[in-house]
Amino acid sequence: MSYKSSICAILFLLPLIFSTDDGFVFNGFNGSSGWVMDGGSDVLPNGILALGNAFYSSPFQMRNHSDGSVFSFSATFAFVIPPATGSGRDGIAFVLAPNISLSTVRTYGGGMFGLLSPGDNGNPSNHLLCIELDTLYNEKFADIDDNHVGIDANSLNSSRSSPAGYYTDNPFSDLHPLRLSSGREMQVWIDYDHGLMQLNVSLSLIPNPKPKHPLLAHNINLSQVFLDHMYVGFSSSAWGIIHGYFILGCSFKVNTKSAKLDYSKLPKVNASQSLVHAAVPPNTISRFMAHYSVLIGFGIFVLLLVAFITLSVRRCRYREIREDWEIEFGPHRFSYKDLFHATDGFKDRLLLGAGGFGKDDLIVCVIDPRLGGEYVEEEAELVLKLDFSVRTQLR
Repeated sequence: MSYKSSICAILFLLPLIFSTDDGFVFNGFNGSSGWVMDGGSDVLPNGILALGNAFYSSPFQMRNHSDGSVFSFSATFAFVIPPATGSGRDGIAFVLAPNISLSTVRTYGGGMFGLLSPGDNGNPSNHLLCIELDTLYNEKFADIDDNHVGIDANSLNSSRSSPAGYYTDNPFSDLHPLRLSSGREMQVWIDYDHGLMQLNVSLSLIPNPKPKHPLLAHNINLSQVFLDHMYVGFSSSAWGIIHGYFILGCSFKVNTKSAKLDYSKLPKVNASQSLVHAAVPPNTISRFMAHYSVLIGFGIFVLLLVAFITLSVRRCRYREIREDWEIEFGPHRFSYKDLFHATDGFKDRLLLGAGGFGKDDLIVCVIDPRLGGEYVEEEAELVLKLDFSVRTQLR
């Protein structure tokens, strides 16, 4: 590659990816580095970050060493949750955490965003701030519904939440609802003012501008939550399961406003792709099989064993009784299939009648005496029809 073409390539990538010690901006994730991914997270070929769990690899200084106060910060990100994904899983969480090692909580599934083990919920030592886009109603976390935005500090019980939506610039605007798992492109803005100790969260459709009135405004002292340095990222409880949580782009900045996203450079979710291909990174299925192959194999073995036992029991139950004389002379009987076709499905119009003493005359002769001479009416009718078929064929 020539010197001139190398310069052109660098200039092309600069608007897409830019990182400093106090912030970053990603308009898509192709060619990006600096993200630590787990739980099936990966960058899809068109530049979409599919969650899992993904954190920016470098922590940010969030506290002032002189007085311990938390710096102001600002973040925004664009996302898509396809309709099929929002069922049974909790959605997306924007997270500031003291570390990026969440591998110990991956097995707890829906309701935990892949962030906390059940015993750790509400523990002050979590040092965790989470902005949740929740698509799962979970009563144990006092969720308001299955489509809301919440602010969580050290706990997944939101300290402030609202149904998903946005307010217009009209000061008396009603909430305009949005369905998080609608498959539409949406954007979230998060702003913390350290002087007011106020955290604001806004939501809207792309390419609408940031609403003047936030969806959530919460007074919170984050100096009791944050450590000196915190990691920024995203999490969900997809963790290797076939689900699609898509981050199209994001930016973050300490002590000033985060950079705006360039909508023209954001990747698009390909609607023609199936959910499996769109949502699952190339290595996710192999990871899933590696973790669950033994369980899947055992399940198949149990199913085959149950099927074998069921067939064996049915064969023993409906096995025909062979008389002693049949051993010497061979069986002389008609199969049920032959009799069924001969009587046109045992139709009553082909029944000639019964013995001289009524139906019991015939039944007493044909019922095996080992059964005690007892019979059910439906069985008796069948025996009479079979008797007619035999006599018809002997004529």
